[in-house]
Amino acid sequence: MVSSEADKMHDGNIDDAYQNSVEKMFVQANTKEAVYNKLVRSGKSKKEAADIAYAEHKTQKDFEEFRDKYLDENDKARVTKKYQAEYKAYAGKIYDPKAKDPINVADGSAFITDKMCEKLLRSLGLYSNKAK
Repeated sequence: MVSSEADKMHDGNIDDAYQNSVEKMFVQANTKEAVYNKLVRSGKSKKEAADIAYAEHKTQKDFEEFRDKYLDENDKARVTKKYQAEYKAYAGKIYDPKAKDPINVADGSAFITDKMCEKLLRSLGLYSNKAK
């Protein structure tokens, strides 16, 4: 059952919100890395640069203000090019069923033991005699 549900998810009809959140993750990671590198090149210590670059941003607006404060248009263009290449390599394997060596989300089910499953169900409060 897990495999068939995963295959349904994998048929190219991936939820747009999930796809957008994955893309957002690539954007933020590459932006933070670019800010960190720029701060280190400007003479800040690695620790100070990391504290600034990898700080948590509560909202998208906070993140955009952070990006605009530390990166100029050339930096933003490099970040965009880099994240798009990384995202395409990742997303192409998930969202394109014809991709060479695609990532199958059902593969994870092969690596969970019965004890791991029991612990997971217990942690969610779903373990019962029915589940057993």
